Amino acid sequence: MIKKINYKEFYEEFLKTSVGQQVLNDFDEITCTNNHHPSIIMLSQGHKSTCRELLGNPNIKSTNNNTTISIVTFYYLQFLQEKNPKNIYDIGCGWNIWSKYIPNIIGIDNISHYAHVLEDYNLDYINKNYKKIESAFSINMSSSMPKHSVVDKDIPITFANLAEYIEQFSSIIKPGGRGYVALPAIVPLITTSTKWFEDNNLTRYAIPELTNYVEQVILLQKNIKVIALDIELDILNCFPSHDGEIRVVFEVLS
Repeated sequence: MIKKINYKEFYEEFLKTSVGQQVLNDFDEITCTNNHHPSIIMLSQGHKSTCRELLGNPNIKSTNNNTTISIVTFYYLQFLQEKNPKNIYDIGCGWNIWSKYIPNIIGIDNISHYAHVLEDYNLDYINKNYKKIESAFSINMSSSMPKHSVVDKDIPITFANLAEYIEQFSSIIKPGGRGYVALPAIVPLITTSTKWFEDNNLTRYAIPELTNYVEQVILLQKNIKVIALDIELDILNCFPSHDGEIRVVFEVLS
């Protein structure tokens, strides 16, 4: 049975755990919801940081006076921890906050000074680590497909190449290992071509039909078994967040 998050239930259960108590002591406000702070607006104000750090780091002044953290990510990381991996790689780690609470997380990032390893997630990284990593996750790491180098042209993630993006990420994980990918819904909603929507008899506002399409794209991937899946494309009702709106935990089969 594929797992789906129940925000209220997980919030109550998580805060009873030792990690939950630690998080509770570290932040003024704990959230677990799909109604979020206006992350994109905060970024546009010119802060050189991630949304999560802007909301949670007491040393950075932002529009929120209290430190805040969303615990949504912990729900999905528990499925990676079930396999007891030696290391869990946080690719595009940003603030690298999860390693504070899960010590075997190794933060990978090409620019963050919080990262354990400074490295870019691109096609070279994928080829070098093909089926080598025991466990890995990525949360809103990029709005573009991985490329060979900084000189290559950015290709945005769209509904047309979503399957390829997930397939590429899963390819770095060993058979039997687990991964978690969270992607921002607003990117494919904006960047997917009008022709693609026309060819698939869809529109950018056909949320139930688009949700079904994304679900099938993920479930029909041959090399993975889906453990948990949540798809929240209705960004008009739920403001885009730094947790991502397309979230999938999977186990690699081959």
